[in-house]
Amino acid sequence: MMRTFDSGATRDDDKEKIDPEGFLSVPALEAYFAYMHKHRKQADGSLRASDNWQKGMDLLAEIAEQCREHDVPLVILLMPSKKELAWSDGTRTRATHRDVTDGAVQCGAVVVDLSPKLRELGTDTAYFANDPHINVIGHRAVGHILAEAVRLCGTPGD
Repeated sequence: MMRTFDSGATRDDDKEKIDPEGFLSVPALEAYFAYMHKHRKQADGSLRASDNWQKGMDLLAEIAEQCREHDVPLVILLMPSKKELAWSDGTRTRATHRDVTDGAVQCGAVVVDLSPKLRELGTDTAYFANDPHINVIGHRAVGHILAEAVRLCGTPGD
């Protein structure tokens, strides 16, 4: 249904529109504010700004937080491309991954560069011939490296 105003303006019926003031509950808002305030206290005892939650966390920090909450070690594997292994000593790959590595270490993650092992195996052995992806041998090597990294990490809660 349409509404027509004295000015001639027309609008749709407001019966289907959200009515925020109808949904507000002072006790519910106060409980929410108390919850948010309680969680402002940081590990060093200081209080973060009340609007800090709006800034969000970067993705890596969020992943690291989820891992800690579930007592799972966070291991970041740096996977070189087939071209990178074939055409260079890995200097460019390391430079490309520096930001990821720095952020991961800051978050408490373990970073494992797969380049040395895949370079040792060789691109003809670890990668498909006509495809840029690692093959069964490459996956097996990566699996062993990952398993060892997780084993060495232990459980984060320990």
